[in-house]
Amino acid sequence: MVKKRRDNTTVQAAETRLDHILLTELLGNPMEKYEDKDYSFTSYDLREEFGTGQILQASMDDVMITLNSFELKEDVLFKRRIAEDFIQLSFLMEGEKVVSLKGKEFFLESGDSYLVNVRPLDSEFKILGNIPYKEIRIRFSSSFLSNHGFTKDYRFKELVDDNLVLPITDKVMLVLDALVNYNFNEGAARIYLMAKVLELLALQISNYKSGVFTRVSSKGHQNLKKLSHVKKMIGDNLHLNLSLSVLSKEIGMNKTNLNREFLRVFGMTIHQYSLERKMKQAKYLLLNTDIPIYQIAEEVGYKNATHFSAAFKREIGKTPKKFRVNG
Repeated sequence: MVKKRRDNTTVQAAETRLDHILLTELLGNPMEKYEDKDYSFTSYDLREEFGTGQILQASMDDVMITLNSFELKEDVLFKRRIAEDFIQLSFLMEGEKVVSLKGKEFFLESGDSYLVNVRPLDSEFKILGNIPYKEIRIRFSSSFLSNHGFTKDYRFKELVDDNLVLPITDKVMLVLDALVNYNFNEGAARIYLMAKVLELLALQISNYKSGVFTRVSSKGHQNLKKLSHVKKMIGDNLHLNLSLSVLSKEIGMNKTNLNREFLRVFGMTIHQYSLERKMKQAKYLLLNTDIPIYQIAEEVGYKNATHFSAAFKREIGKTPKKFRVNG
């Protein structure tokens, strides 16, 4: 079977109402805390076993703001069960993140953002290590919107929707920079932060409505979407054996960098991923259709049934014929 590069560090699933708090407490040691009737603030230093950096978290009036600024020692995979509805703004200023849910993956990298209505489901997300990661997340309830005059006619996107991710615009970046440089434990923090949350919400809704965006310059290499395109090309063309040369020309990246980045992000080489997808499709066709084995061989890119059968047995441990009978 495919040999993975390494195991990801995994944080156990948590209910959504606790997710941000537990995630923060699992990654960080609390260093500074402030709390009154209407506003609370906690700063965390990242635990040494995970990496270096800081997490800031502020809560007020059904709003939670989290500022992550750290560098992980290795990729960390978080699993969570979302148990309630909420609205979330997310701005990835630096770093790379892979989100998986309902069999769909989407990729976030430096300069990406989204505004989404999150509903109950199981999800995973992976933050990639060994590179700086800076993100601002703002979570609020639907009642917060109505209390501040936002129309109910606006339909927020959901995590499984297309065209969810937007580039961070210059106007939005100015607000984000102000938040990053603000002292969260100042006496007027609640008023200041609430004003910035409303400004970001208004700007992002306007950006979705206009459909015209200008990406600000970022430190990222903007490779994740190229790698996602490679995965899609492979999945859409299992009957072909797309070479590294063909794939690299398609996305404008040299072969060495493409294979290295693919391995870094997905934990396997392009060849290993292609083989895994071919075997998965072959197993599905063997168990769910009466298509002859020679035809299945062609559909997953093998010249003949003999070559396919040998590869299938090597990967799965059974011949296609035995697998079709016994599973």
